[in-house]
Amino acid sequence: MTAPDIYQPSARTLRPLPGVPAPLAALSRLLPGAPSAWLAPRLLDRMFVAERECGALDFLTDRQVLLRVSDLDLSLPLGYRGRRFRRADPRRQPVHLRLEGPLYGFLLLAARREDPDTLFFQRQLRLSGDTELGLELKNFLDGLDASPARQRLAAVAEQMLGVADRLSGKQAGSD
Repeated sequence: MTAPDIYQPSARTLRPLPGVPAPLAALSRLLPGAPSAWLAPRLLDRMFVAERECGALDFLTDRQVLLRVSDLDLSLPLGYRGRRFRRADPRRQPVHLRLEGPLYGFLLLAARREDPDTLFFQRQLRLSGDTELGLELKNFLDGLDASPARQRLAAVAEQMLGVADRLSGKQAGSD
């Protein structure tokens, strides 16, 4: 018996994901990106304390990942060195992996409401650059299923999805 292809997309087609409401997106564009870029590494450090300490994130060492939230026009350049997340500078350091999509897509991924392969194959989220690094990151996230970090991330994402669903007029959990 052969193993199933892990890259097989879901037979279900996702409808276009709701975007951030225009007034909130406009407001986010007025805010400087520096606070978000400064805050993101600190939040990741707090969220993944155990994973950092045991070396589970060492595959990211000296690699730059650019997280781009398209509907907020927000870019979060992240690096990892000395078992700590850092703000990266894409102008000085090459970006090895770029993840891009709307906020709602990232929240679906974090909350585990939608299969990652489906989000990527249906181009709701886009990945470019070092695909091996992307696969390592995906495998790391998949391995977090029962961890406290994953549970915290999913809980926060679910709360944010609830707000987004209410703002877009969508009922939670409906298709």
